Amino acid sequence: MQLSSIRSFLTLIRVTLSLAVTFSAFAAYIIYTGKICVACIAPMTAVFFLAAGASILNQIQERKVDSLMERTKNRPIPSGKIKPAAALAVSIFFFVAGIFLFAQNKLWIPLMLGAGNVAWYNGVYTTLKMKTTFALIPGALTGAVPIFMGWSAAGGYILDPEPVFLGLFMFFWQIPHFWLLMLTHATEYKTAGIPAITDHFSSFQVKRMILLWLAAASVTSLMMVTRGFSHHLLLAGLILFLNMMLLIITIYRFFIASFHSVKLLYILVNCFLFIILLLLICESLVS
Repeated sequence: MQLSSIRSFLTLIRVTLSLAVTFSAFAAYIIYTGKICVACIAPMTAVFFLAAGASILNQIQERKVDSLMERTKNRPIPSGKIKPAAALAVSIFFFVAGIFLFAQNKLWIPLMLGAGNVAWYNGVYTTLKMKTTFALIPGALTGAVPIFMGWSAAGGYILDPEPVFLGLFMFFWQIPHFWLLMLTHATEYKTAGIPAITDHFSSFQVKRMILLWLAAASVTSLMMVTRGFSHHLLLAGLILFLNMMLLIITIYRFFIASFHSVKLLYILVNCFLFIILLLLICESLVS
């Protein structure tokens, strides 16, 4: 297989996004079990397959819109490197493979959660996104579901406080994550006809809302520490420090500095999520 073909395939499945989804499910699995074991390979692979299948299907649905934006016009489908019918076949393969892995291991709750998440993402959110910028609110639920998938795959009860707080953290984090992305590519979104948050609010108002959602995510991450996630003061201190630094940098960049980089904040917000989950994983492994 040629390098260009491999690159097109990885872009088609949005490998970074699919791995990020899998990592959040993996974090929940490890937090529940307190160990990394062979048993987690099948459900995590299934999560990755469903995420990849949903990403491909999303690109098929949005191929015309993607062709209008600089950021996405070179994706395999809008660029013509992969035909929609071929992409659909690959998407179906991933869906079937993911369902098979869950079913083979009798992981019915993660399977139902995953199937529902695909239906919500590709059926509800993708449709609403072209009609209203507020589709992001229900769309953010898709980022929380992998937490419950990982937790239940490990044998946990999905209404336990731990996955609920983790899910809330993921939900709150999704909003500023996508709004920062939208601000970074605001012109492209308008060209493609996608409703933008700036169509309804001023730039200053959007910045304040992003700060509020980040604060909500921060409060939730701190509440996780008080709900049995941590047995070490060091973890609580690190999470508190990370929250304070993120909020301080956001306030400075948005409201004090004469020049601010939305792209930089976007990167910081993504790193914040990854580090928080990594710290919780390490806490579970050493407890």
